[in-house]
Amino acid sequence: MYSGDFDLIPRELLRAARPQRLILYALADWIVIAVIWIVALRTPWWFYPLWVTLLAGRFHALGVVLHDAVHIPKRGKCGAVRTVELLTGYPVGSTLEAMRYHHLRHHRDLGFPGDPYLKPWVGRSAIRHWLLSFRYFLLTPLWVMRGLYGTIAFHVPALRNSYGRWFLQDYSGDDLTSHTEVIACAREEHLQLLFYACVATLAAIWPGWVLGFYIVPLVLAGYLAVHITQHVLVPHFHYGEETHRVSAVTGFTALAGLSLHTFFDGVAIASGFLASGRLGLLLFLAVLVHKLPEGVTIASMMLASGQSKGRAVASAGGLGLATLLGAALTEVVGPLARHGLALSAGVTLYVAASNLVPEFQNRHRWVSAIAFFGGLAAFLVSDWLISAWLG
Repeated sequence: MYSGDFDLIPRELLRAARPQRLILYALADWIVIAVIWIVALRTPWWFYPLWVTLLAGRFHALGVVLHDAVHIPKRGKCGAVRTVELLTGYPVGSTLEAMRYHHLRHHRDLGFPGDPYLKPWVGRSAIRHWLLSFRYFLLTPLWVMRGLYGTIAFHVPALRNSYGRWFLQDYSGDDLTSHTEVIACAREEHLQLLFYACVATLAAIWPGWVLGFYIVPLVLAGYLAVHITQHVLVPHFHYGEETHRVSAVTGFTALAGLSLHTFFDGVAIASGFLASGRLGLLLFLAVLVHKLPEGVTIASMMLASGQSKGRAVASAGGLGLATLLGAALTEVVGPLARHGLALSAGVTLYVAASNLVPEFQNRHRWVSAIAFFGGLAAFLVSDWLISAWLG
């Protein structure tokens, strides 16, 4: 990135992270996690893939907050910073010191042999990218194991070199036996180990719940932490300036994801009409309004990935067909008719809470505020007009 490019970045995105704000972000994620846990207990088993995916996304979000805490200038660990670590670090198997150790070295040695995240053997091979991506399913279990190994290494200096090499990704070749930072990381592992001792106690009481709604989502979150689209679908290389290309696979993956999304748009419309004509018509108008940007988005991605104009138009049309299919199947498939509206509402609320609202909050401009509240006003006016029209 050139120095002039910083002028294009909103000022609020360049401000240093503050522990108090990070605590609020973490609490918001935990509220979503708690809601999912509660709802999951009251829904059929076949909803489990949805819940585990949503939980993994929130655990991954905790890791993102921890990442921001790593970049806070180190001036000791005050109560607020310790709270951030408790809310975001321990639950995903990491301490602030451990993540700071390898992540700041990644920034310092970006693209050079000392970069902990550099995997030069991968190159541009798609097969090696796939193979590398699967190792990240082991990321969280290894981080949890680090708590035990680091605690022992703190008391047994002979283990500090292996602790630094294996768990802190230190490729310097230096003797780490008396390394101050390594010792500090090992000292903090005591609290990490204590946290997982508490988790083990809960697992002894509720083994199925802890495994299904904490361990499995956490392992999946570890995979998301090094997102598959960066390592497989959109290769992410750390050689100086980071670059991303839109591959053909990326375009078709986006098409698959948006097709699933638009399928549930159709489910929302049909299940809305099953509930009441007023609700169905309101949902129809809401879906209709955002069909144009959806079509433009997928067509742009297909063109950017090197596809023809015909395929771009066909992809946009395919999204419309997916919506019609969702509407047609809702009345035929019993579970969609009974739970389709609630499922669509949950997905919409999740997208709004995790993507749209934070985007508005990051843009402190009057245009964003007008757009946000204008959308709410448009909804209320539409609801009133439909109610008046239907009598």
